Amino acid sequence: MELLEWIFDGIGTEIAGIVVSLIIGAIGGGAVGYKIGIKQTLSQKQSAGDDSEQRQELQIGKNGVGTNSSKSKTNLKQSQKAGNGSVQTQIGGINDDRR
Repeated sequence: MELLEWIFDGIGTEIAGIVVSLIIGAIGGGAVGYKIGIKQTLSQKQSAGDDSEQRQELQIGKNGVGTNSSKSKTNLKQSQKAGNGSVQTQIGGINDDRR
């Protein structure tokens, strides 16, 4: 009898460990999936030396970048850095046309 009790105690402990691992994995995976799928940040960064010409352009549609099928919240971050005598142009915007 003691052997059977020991075996069944081990199985119960193993099942409980698997359930706890699944719960932790679901919570962690859900948080990461939310960050990737819903909260997107688009970054454009440029660096150049003297007498250079830079241009950045990005337009975000009402539901994401270039698409109307996604319902994501997208943040836009643009930065440029250049030396003396440089020409820089940044064009960016979010089209949030909710009619």
